[in-house]
Amino acid sequence: MLTLLWSQAWVLLLTLVKFALAVNHRLFALRHPDVPHRQIGAFYTTLEQHVIPYLVLYSALTGFFDLRTAILDYHSFPYGPAREAVKVEAALFAISSTLAVLEFVAPRPSRFSSRSASVPMGVTVDGKPLPPTPEVHASLASLATFSYMESFQLRCAFPKRYDVGPLKLDNIPDLRPDDKTARVLLSYRHSLTRLDAFAVGDEAAADAQREAREEGVESLGLTWKLVWHFWPALVAQNVYSLIRVAMNGFPPLMLKGILAHIGARNRGEDAPVHVAVLYAWVLFLTTLVGSIGSSQALFIGRRVCLRLRCASSLLLLSAG
Repeated sequence: MLTLLWSQAWVLLLTLVKFALAVNHRLFALRHPDVPHRQIGAFYTTLEQHVIPYLVLYSALTGFFDLRTAILDYHSFPYGPAREAVKVEAALFAISSTLAVLEFVAPRPSRFSSRSASVPMGVTVDGKPLPPTPEVHASLASLATFSYMESFQLRCAFPKRYDVGPLKLDNIPDLRPDDKTARVLLSYRHSLTRLDAFAVGDEAAADAQREAREEGVESLGLTWKLVWHFWPALVAQNVYSLIRVAMNGFPPLMLKGILAHIGARNRGEDAPVHVAVLYAWVLFLTTLVGSIGSSQALFIGRRVCLRLRCASSLLLLSAG
């Protein structure tokens, strides 16, 4: 219970920090309506997508095991304090699991969704802008399962049902802004600039920095430049791949445990039902996490390949 309370206290603190950053961003947008792009801070995005949801998920998992322990203690020693402990743990688990569901199914603000309404964005076809990408405002659950594309797929599969015409270029959703060629090339050039600063250091003289920019980075091979530019995506892809590999062994072990539990009950041995339920839940969760890890690794790899083509066009132009 103490671990659950501490984790919920951290979630509350980070949520208040996130709320303060969101209010500050909104006030800036109201005071500067003509700014074409009001980017959300990186710290806010980190809290929103990579810290708070997983802390809430950790709280829900901790609450589940605490509730299971309280129920087992109550069945072993059915007296007053044990009954009260079950009630408290059930309430904490209900709160933490509800917060976890809301965190993962609620739409997520994106750093690409804070553009001023007075400034048009996106590619136009015959003067008509393309539909915005649904990936920008998708929830974490939608990003994990790619369900943000379901509406587009249904419209393409059943055009009469949704009263839409045949699939055309102006019906296809636009790309995410950082997947477009201009943004990819700009990001690639910035990564080379950061590589210059990393190689030279802040204390070097201006002449040495200039010389390093002309000779140091340019003398590196293409492989090292691309590895430096794509290393965050490559690390994320390998982490998801490791998650998939780590989850591969759990389903057979859990299935073996369930079959052994059923065999023990058929032989009349003492086999608690909650053990089989725990095996089933672990089987479900590990299969789900492994599938998400596999799909995300493939998706990130495909995105890296597409951006690599954009970067290669810059390299061909510079070589020519």
